This record gives sequence, structure tokens and C-alpha cells, in this order.
Amino acid sequence: MSIAKVVVIAVVVIFSSVNISNAAPSGSDKNVVDTVLKLATGELEKMLPVRCIMEARDQLKHKNDPYYYNDAMLRASYDSTHGTYFDGTDPKIAEITQCVLKKLAIAEMKLEYIRADYIDDSINKSFNSAQLNINGVTTTIEYTAQEVPEGIYIEVLFSDREFVDNVVEVIDQIYHKK
Repeated sequence: MSIAKVVVIAVVVIFSSVNISNAAPSGSDKNVVDTVLKLATGELEKMLPVRCIMEARDQLKHKNDPYYYNDAMLRASYDSTHGTYFDGTDPKIAEITQCVLKKLAIAEMKLEYIRADYIDDSINKSFNSAQLNINGVTTTIEYTAQEVPEGIYIEVLFSDREFVDNVVEVIDQIYHKK
């Protein structure tokens, strides 16, 4: 039996006023680490709306609106992918947004055991791996950091979907204990 893994690549460019140093950025550089953690937060943001909608359904908060869950699920799914569901303009999902924000506040993330796997000096790019620890749940992630004229270009590979599910579960447990 094989375990299917979902691969998510998150990409960001950090704009920098620093001149290009003709060296690959270090995977442990504070700006690189902060950006990797920000991208990990973005992945959690995509998973939490579904959990919050399911909780609202389970609590029968909207039992008189048969379309609430389908509409909210579609909006949260679409908007989180496009980065717009936190704008608060849709009153139907304001409660979902608040739930997500409260749960994100619980998430304690850090990168541990950062390793430079390979450095390609010809293109100023470092290939790195590290343990991503979110509230005690860990997984290995891979990321690259490359010096480009605009600043530092970062790609992060999250390949373990089960990890994200486990993190959401741990956050839920902490959230409901408060």
C-alpha cells in the first residue's frame, strides 16, 4: 500500500535594498527563516477554514440555512487559495474568519536543524532542509533561497499532507482546551 503525498510549492521574493553579494543566501539567514515560517502559516491558513466550517456545522449554529455550509465551504476554499477570505467583506464567513484567526494565534512555529544540502555558487542558490516544528508536530521541509536582482527568491516544498492534518488537529486540541 502506498501513501500518497501532496506537494505544495510556495514561492516568495523578498525585496531587498542590499546589493547582490555574489553568494547564495544562507538557509539559516533570519529573513529566509522568517519567510519560510510565513509560507508555512499560509499553508495552515488554507486548511483551517474547512475545520472551522465543520465545527460551526457540528454546533448547529446555522441549521436554518441549508446553503450556509456549501456556500461557506466554496467561498473559504476559493478565497483562501486566492488570499482574500480574511478581508471580512462577506458577513457569512466572518465567523469562520474569526475562528481561523484565533487558531492561527495558537500556532507556535519554528525551524529546527537547518541544513544546507547543496550550494550552487554559479547561480547564487542554496538548497536547504530543516525540521518544521508547529506546536510539537514536526516534518522535514525543503526550501531554496536564491539571490536575484530584486532581492532573495525563496521556494518552499511542503510534501507531507498528513503533517498539515496533524498540525490542524493539535491546534484544535489546544484551542478547545482554552
